[in-house]
Amino acid sequence: MPIGDPLKDDTQFDHRGNLENIWMVTVPVSDLERSITFYVETLELELRALDQEHGWAEIAAKNGNARLALSVSSGPFGKDTGFPFATNSIFDLHRKLVDREVQFTLKPTKVDWLGVLVEFLDPDGNRLRTLEGEGHEERMKPAPRPPKEEASLFHRTIITRPPGRLDKV
Repeated sequence: MPIGDPLKDDTQFDHRGNLENIWMVTVPVSDLERSITFYVETLELELRALDQEHGWAEIAAKNGNARLALSVSSGPFGKDTGFPFATNSIFDLHRKLVDREVQFTLKPTKVDWLGVLVEFLDPDGNRLRTLEGEGHEERMKPAPRPPKEEASLFHRTIITRPPGRLDKV
């Protein structure tokens, strides 16, 4: 019986129950209205949900599945969010955001293994990245799953010694 199975079923796990996507990433903000203005008007993202009472807003790219939760908190601010946005033209994005007086910490820079990258700050100093790279869509696709016989987390290793030789331990 698998651990945590409330039905005490001996069925083996298959593709169900796997993590499938990043649903939402939280970004701490000090002023919800100011942050919504930045993410919606400056970055041209879409406001999907707003809960003023609890200091929370859901933001997403117009054609994207992943979402940002702007959440009013006491900090810490000015941290690296750790996630990159993707764009089809990093240089056009850079020019647009410079005109909108966004503060950049890294101008468009070629990163060999990634493509072209920029980093900039939101109003609370949280670091955001944007990536443009040929083929980055391919790298972002999930890796193919191994065949079932290779999917085990545990493998047996047998250590053998040549015949007639005994080493003292």
